[in-house]
Amino acid sequence: DLISYCRFISESPEKIKVMERLTNVPPSILKCDAYAVIWFDSNKIGKISKCRGFNKNATNTSIHLGKGLAGSCAKNQCPIILRNTADRHTVIFGTEEVKEPFLCLMAAPIAFNNQLYGAVVCGSKNAGSFSDLELNRLTLMAYSAASAMFCTRARERWAYNKNLDQITGIPNHRFLTEHRAALEKDLLKNGSPVSFL
Repeated sequence: DLISYCRFISESPEKIKVMERLTNVPPSILKCDAYAVIWFDSNKIGKISKCRGFNKNATNTSIHLGKGLAGSCAKNQCPIILRNTADRHTVIFGTEEVKEPFLCLMAAPIAFNNQLYGAVVCGSKNAGSFSDLELNRLTLMAYSAASAMFCTRARERWAYNKNLDQITGIPNHRFLTEHRAALEKDLLKNGSPVSFL
């Protein structure tokens, strides 16, 4: 089941599908009370894109590398498990978050070829709910998500680069002909003058 689900994640055609598949893991593969998917931008600031079970205020929290469970996991690009957080205040996402009722937490980075895309965080209300087996499952699913993101970005780069002139680097004739309708709609509206170089 785990291998087929990882393949299902890695075949995701776009980022939205990756998020949906990561947050809807069947209980037969991984059972948890809360799940969050975090994406990092080019400035290495993370935002929770989709979550279930965590406090609604968590979605507005910025995640910084090295801060909290999610930030530490992302910075080191290494999975983390906290089996019992009963006697300590654990920061999951950021310093200004509301205390969550989870006694067992784990996180895995969404990274491929040293390229960090995000992180996945799981929580359970019972201490000791997660073992190394569950952490390995989460890590494998996160790696599958990272390979899907790598392929998606490679397709986007290829689609963009095929429309650039190889010498000048500006959009070529193919781009102009394929996007003629959009250009006409945007540029030739209201009879305003338009020039092409």
